[in-house]
Amino acid sequence: MTGKREGITPKQKKKIWACAHASGMSELYLRDIVEGISGDYSIRELTKKDAKKVIEILEGKGCLPVPRDNSNVIALATPGQLILIERLKEESAWTDEHLMNFILKKFKRNNLRKLRRGEAGVVIKVLNEALLKKKEIA
Repeated sequence: MTGKREGITPKQKKKIWACAHASGMSELYLRDIVEGISGDYSIRELTKKDAKKVIEILEGKGCLPVPRDNSNVIALATPGQLILIERLKEESAWTDEHLMNFILKKFKRNNLRKLRRGEAGVVIKVLNEALLKKKEIA
């Protein structure tokens, strides 16, 4: 074996972007998923195998990896919570920057996927309140 890894195919890149777009997923969240699989935000740097895993997650057939050492597992936000946060963010007209600034200030986290389940619940509650205020104003 030469040790050379097989890179992502153009077809896989297209499929990843199409799935993300069809679900209304932000680029930021997509890159969080990619980082969870490969350790790198870059979609272009994915291997063919990792790209397949990302596509499975986007199609709802796979799940994000869990740390192997279960003794220190922290209950992170579920994919459902993260998707709900993305939808509420869009509906309440928050920008990615606004959301990330809130998460950084409130929880000292710089990545949606690093939110714990309880923290994600707080973000969902805040976004719901922002959405209600937006609807009251309109």
